[in-house]
Amino acid sequence: DLNTAAAAGQGVFNLRARQPFKVGPVGAELFAAVNNLADRAYSGSVIVNQAQGQFYEPALPRHWVLGLRLAASL
Repeated sequence: DLNTAAAAGQGVFNLRARQPFKVGPVGAELFAAVNNLADRAYSGSVIVNQAQGQFYEPALPRHWVLGLRLAASL
């Protein structure tokens, strides 16, 4: 490792929304997210001291997350 490789800084935008509500004694939260909104290609991680010259791992392209969180009091 000659410490000669460099990666430019990158910024990505994420969009998130959530809506809490109650169903009887159960609390619920519906949530959604869009990550990497502009669908930019960038390095998601850098491998330190990689001898084969493959220093960079790509980040995920634009992707969606949808979920439901439930919580009940015991």
